[in-house]
Amino acid sequence: MPSDQLLQLVFATAHQAIAILDDQLRFVRVNQTYAAQGARPVEFFPGKRHFDLYPHAENEAIFRRVLATGEPFTVRAKPFEYPDQPERGTTWWDWTLDPIRGPDGRVTGLLLQLAEVTPHVVAQQRAVEAEARAAQAEKLEAVGLLAASVAHDVNNALTAILACAGMVLQDEELPERVAEDVHAIRDSAVRAGATTARMLAFSRRQVLQPRVVNLATLVAEMAVLQTRSAGERVRVVQRLDQDAPAVRVDPAQLETALTNLITNAVDAMRAGGGTLELIVQPRILTGEDTVAPPGRYSVLTVKDNGMGMDKATQKRAFEPFFTTKGPRGTGLGLPSVWGFVSQSGAFLSLDSAPGVGTSVSILFPAVEGRPDSVEKPGALPRRVGRVLLVDDDEGVRKAAQRLLTSAGHTVAVAASGQEAWEALDRDGFDVLITDLHMPGMQGGDLARRALARFPALRVVFISGYAEGAGLPDPEIPAALVAKPFDVTTLSNAVANVLATGAG
Repeated sequence: MPSDQLLQLVFATAHQAIAILDDQLRFVRVNQTYAAQGARPVEFFPGKRHFDLYPHAENEAIFRRVLATGEPFTVRAKPFEYPDQPERGTTWWDWTLDPIRGPDGRVTGLLLQLAEVTPHVVAQQRAVEAEARAAQAEKLEAVGLLAASVAHDVNNALTAILACAGMVLQDEELPERVAEDVHAIRDSAVRAGATTARMLAFSRRQVLQPRVVNLATLVAEMAVLQTRSAGERVRVVQRLDQDAPAVRVDPAQLETALTNLITNAVDAMRAGGGTLELIVQPRILTGEDTVAPPGRYSVLTVKDNGMGMDKATQKRAFEPFFTTKGPRGTGLGLPSVWGFVSQSGAFLSLDSAPGVGTSVSILFPAVEGRPDSVEKPGALPRRVGRVLLVDDDEGVRKAAQRLLTSAGHTVAVAASGQEAWEALDRDGFDVLITDLHMPGMQGGDLARRALARFPALRVVFISGYAEGAGLPDPEIPAALVAKPFDVTTLSNAVANVLATGAG
């Protein structure tokens, strides 16, 4: 084969996109690969100016500099967007530009060679993003551990405060002035408890009591009260698909998360008003999605068209104590939502832009089965019994013992699981009340061991935080009371397990 034919064959079949331009930057010739990248036939290009087809001031300056200086140019992973193919988005290219010289050495044209590296660049970007997410998750985990430890200790103190305040307020002869002060103490403790609850939610150590629910039905019930604070300038739109699959979630914690999202959305529209959308819809994700693993989901979306967030704010939106609301914000709203979502095995998606608005979606994995029925509490016969109270915090033990004794129960206390086991083995009890997390024997282990020996024993767990998503073992029939609890919560739980024989 003659050399010129061989060169033509190589030019036509090369996998790299090649174009020859004259000194006016008009196409002289392109190969099939170049034409295919431009979605045009080869014969379309000759005679047309490159930058009439692909306007780009920076690139044109580079081309003209090579023409003027005769110095080749090479660049790696340079971004480019086809003006006539916007659906392709940003693409990345390695390209070289070499001068073509005539017999006299003068530059008479350019040889452009292109290789698309978009998949490689996208993979690198995703790897960097994944590394950043992992680093962020590690930082949040460290802060979460600290927050959970602080919240646990504070909850123990608040439990004692609330219990003692409740005991004092039961005195009918209490002077009015003293009663006002005790009410103020109790109210402050309740507000502090709400703060520790958000800290535990962020740290993914709050006590969850999940059940199977219809997400659309649940959100519809919650939205009745939660959207009342939106104001007249905010229009509320609900699009709740009742056919979205059932999910497993703690309704009370979902309501708290929804409240935080609605509050943020309303605040973002406070200046100019707008539309608040509550959406529940089914979604099937494939392997191409990066928000969550493939599968069936019910998706809850809270959307507003308020001020929106820039990229820098979005990166910090879920950090604890970061707020754009000034002194009136705690910076725990979105972090607590993130914690609840993570602890629930769900996934979170944030989409926002300044002046456009914000959309926050929670993707709950679908579960099989029908939603759990909720029985309305009826009047239960009041019973008293022999109670063993186990908690490693002395303040909690003393306060809880006093309030249970005042309710008529006979109460013994233990400071550890081992001490409680010895008391159980020695004395008879109707109810075991145990903290879930204690040094040595844990509350769940104590309950399993006790029920194996005393099947008629009733169990109530108390906890300032939970490592998992609720009870330590679904097979243990037990009630669950989260710290801090007030004077009636614990005694009601004991009365319920005594009357019904289950948690």
